Amino acid sequence: MLMCKVPLNLEQFGFTCALETLCGQAYGAEQYHKTGTYTYSAIFFCISICIPISVLWIFMDKVRISLGQDPQTSVEACCKFCFMLS
Repeated sequence: MLMCKVPLNLEQFGFTCALETLCGQAYGAEQYHKTGTYTYSAIFFCISICIPISVLWIFMDKVRISLGQDPQTSVEACCKFCFMLS
């Protein structure tokens, strides 16, 4: 389960913290156009990281079986990962 929560939550938290800092500085310096640029850049990077991780989660049962995990447990874990995607 930790393998499921850590990749997406950490990258989203990191981008959110960075975005909050950069947008606050841009707004304080009255450079409002940079606020939009930072926001769109963060959205792009979040999506570009979430898509490969989501694909990995969809095929998690095959990955876990190839790593030597129990097949029944691997299928259940894959179901849980896919449920978290929806």
